[in-house]
Amino acid sequence: LLILIILWLVQNRKRLKELFVIKRSCAVFIALVIISATVSAIVAPDTLSAFGIWKAYFIEPILFFYLVVDLLQKKQISNRRILVALCVGGLLVALVAILLWILWTGIPIPWDVERRVTGLFDYPNALGLYLGPLVILIIGQLLSLCHCEAKGRSNLKVLFYFSSLFFFVIAIILAQSEAALASIIITTIVMGIAHHKFRKPTIVISCVALLLLFSIPTARVFVINKISLQDYSGQVRLSQWKETIELLKDHPIVGAGLSGYPNALKPYHKDTQFEIFQYPHNIFLNMWVELGLLGLIAFGFLIFLFLRSLSYST
Repeated sequence: LLILIILWLVQNRKRLKELFVIKRSCAVFIALVIISATVSAIVAPDTLSAFGIWKAYFIEPILFFYLVVDLLQKKQISNRRILVALCVGGLLVALVAILLWILWTGIPIPWDVERRVTGLFDYPNALGLYLGPLVILIIGQLLSLCHCEAKGRSNLKVLFYFSSLFFFVIAIILAQSEAALASIIITTIVMGIAHHKFRKPTIVISCVALLLLFSIPTARVFVINKISLQDYSGQVRLSQWKETIELLKDHPIVGAGLSGYPNALKPYHKDTQFEIFQYPHNIFLNMWVELGLLGLIAFGFLIFLFLRSLSYST
């Protein structure tokens, strides 16, 4: 990734100022994220680990974002080409995960007992985190292709998207990543309702599915326990969130620093039957504890600007 970014900068050295021109409000909050990440890396207890996170989670992705924006603006690539490339990478991960499930090998402890595949990663939910957003992008692309005339629509491309979608969903199911599956279902419903052509069918199908789901006692209890966080996974998250909030009460400005959460949480960890995880399993608490209050505010405004741009485009 760094080699790619360096080559891009060298090739465009005569127009460096143009490369980083983007909507001012967006640029301001991106800059604030970088500032807060830098401060968090400096104050973190493990400086080397913190700057590794700083490089991999902030600097490289932000530079890559500008690279992609530049290529899109110059029409050197298209949204569809990006999606195809993402699908190819996703297929590699998904097919490895499915193969490991079939062979029942290569699954790390303790996930091997439940046969929860991890693919190329260390834990099952990483598959959901990687493949879940790709599923949503593919569904959005397929909805978009529904508007294309039959002559302008490539059947081969549609087949490729459906095949990718199939293998991604199978891999997520085999990973038993419930949050990823729930987010896919909810986001798909939201997309269907937002699109006037699919609004009525989406509402009808969703209502029928809910009625069928809640008519089955075991399914009804399962869903209610999940939504109300009464199952084991939900109790773990509630405990994490409670302890993280106590941590943030004492460190509201700078948080725990990058990669500092596990050690910082130890004095607040009362529910010792649960392990301490790398992150608090909540995107807003995660940004606050890692980046401090400034990073949380900047992140929140970036989400707001993104959602506003979506409302304008529709």
